[in-house]
Amino acid sequence: MATAAPAKKPYRKAPPQHRELRYEPPTLTEDQDEVAVAPEPCQEAWTDSEQVQLLQHQNEELRQKLAYTVSKVESLERELDSGRHFLEMELSRNREELEKFKDKFRRLQNSYTASQRTNQDLEEKLHTTK
Repeated sequence: MATAAPAKKPYRKAPPQHRELRYEPPTLTEDQDEVAVAPEPCQEAWTDSEQVQLLQHQNEELRQKLAYTVSKVESLERELDSGRHFLEMELSRNREELEKFKDKFRRLQNSYTASQRTNQDLEEKLHTTK
């Protein structure tokens, strides 16, 4: 009775729009003292005003991303605080319930011990009357 292993599906590459882009940092060669940074395409042809506009646009985008991130972090902090408050209340309730169960257990244990003593006394009386 040999069982055949299921056939494996062939590996398929993800389409280009779903592939992870990898940034490769510039490297030093033996005869270089500093890292050479390749200019962006067409960057050399841009005027100063175009570069300023581009930087202003990037700055605005970064401000918007920062504002979004700050609001998201604040939202997560509020959620964390409310979750913490809920868990503290639940912990308090559970502690109270635990104390009630401990009290019930002590009462049951004392009742059981008293019943055992009473039974033992009755057994002794029964044996002495025989």
